Amino acid sequence: MPDGAGGSGAGRVRDEIARCFALFDEGRALDAHEELETVWRDLVPGPTRTFCQGLIQAMVARVHWERARFDSARTLLARARPKLADNAPEFLGVDVAGLLARIDRWDACLAARRVPPLPSLRVLALIGRPG
Repeated sequence: MPDGAGGSGAGRVRDEIARCFALFDEGRALDAHEELETVWRDLVPGPTRTFCQGLIQAMVARVHWERARFDSARTLLARARPKLADNAPEFLGVDVAGLLARIDRWDACLAARRVPPLPSLRVLALIGRPG
């Protein structure tokens, strides 16, 4: 699959991201991660592949959070952040700036050993998504 920065490749990746966000918000973070990982494997190296890897890491952080592996969750969030930040404020229809703000709030709760609110991606508007 092409990098996905333009053309039909971008549309497919955008659709898969939206589907994975919905799975994540249904409490199926592991399923969301596995679905997006399938897409990620088919992408050639480039910004889209790196961005998807960052999303995958953020999704897996929730799995670690659910299993009370807070340090592992923080490690994954730290790895995800630069992969996502390189594409802020928006990429493939994702409000990256909003996602980064949520990641930062989540990480701050984990660092303070407070239980953060259940992470959600639904609040992230998919910008410019065709109706």
